[in-house]
Amino acid sequence: MLDTNFEEVHISFKAAKNLNAALKTLLKRESKNGDPIEGFVKDFRPLVQSENEEKIKGFIEKNFAKREMYFYALARYAYPEFYTSVIEKIFNTYAEEFNATYKKVEQGIEVTNKPEFAKIVKTVGKLIDEQLKESEMPVTNFFKKSVMVCVFEADVLKEVVKVLAK
Repeated sequence: MLDTNFEEVHISFKAAKNLNAALKTLLKRESKNGDPIEGFVKDFRPLVQSENEEKIKGFIEKNFAKREMYFYALARYAYPEFYTSVIEKIFNTYAEEFNATYKKVEQGIEVTNKPEFAKIVKTVGKLIDEQLKESEMPVTNFFKKSVMVCVFEADVLKEVVKVLAK
């Protein structure tokens, strides 16, 4: 369900007001000297500054599969008001109830209340869709997954994606 492609990523970033500033913020907040994300920003930023859509699109096409998580992180900084608002709504409304549906185990998580887990995941998915539509942002799987990456820990996200794939 959350499959995406470089075309969606390109559309999503093309709509951003200031992608260059988002890259600077990503570098400042998410990178330590020598981190791979630093290379991502240094590779992508000159293309964004050039405003050459073909080069930007080419970079996304070439790099999305291997640097997917960096693109999701960049989306959060490209649309900070949207992400802050949606994430806050999800946490305030569902966090406590959702966290009670699973427990951490040595190899990730174990869902202890599958019906409730699935119900909350689907509700959160619908909420993200609604918020995207209301914000007049492109409604893409890229944005949906990027919000979920911000909301759910990696082990939990694996189970969330399974629910959404059904």
